[in-house]
Order: sequence, then structure tokens, then C-alpha cells
Amino acid sequence: MITSVGRLLRDGQPNLPQSVLERSRRAGRSMGSLARALETFFTSRGPAMATDQAERLAAGRRQRRVLAVPGPL
Repeated sequence: MITSVGRLLRDGQPNLPQSVLERSRRAGRSMGSLARALETFFTSRGPAMATDQAERLAAGRRQRRVLAVPGPL
């Protein structure tokens, strides 16, 4: 994880806590262990706000349910 954070800090993007947290997220349903650890660290100390992971997961569930409905309905 430390190596991954080092890469994020050297990638030429802004190194603000919220920015690093957003860039550490993996695409898909799981945000990844690095993003979860950074979210816990940054939000407990105040320099970043929590991610919208719960809302993203809920939106994905809704979308899968809508897609599962048969066409005639």
C-alpha cells in the first residue's frame, strides 16, 4: 500500500487529500483496500470527506434490478 500511495503522490496530479483519495479508488463495485484505508485515515483526521461509495453501490443495484425486468413490463 505504501508503494501505491508513493505512486499517487508522484503522478503529477494535485496531492490534496481528497484528490489522492479519489485517485486511489478502483473502478467497479469495490473501491479497493487502499482507498478504504485512505478514506478512514483522512476522514478521521478531517482533511477529506468520505467518498460516495455507498451511493454508487446503491445506484448499481438499482440499475441491475431495472435491467432484470422483462421487456413487456
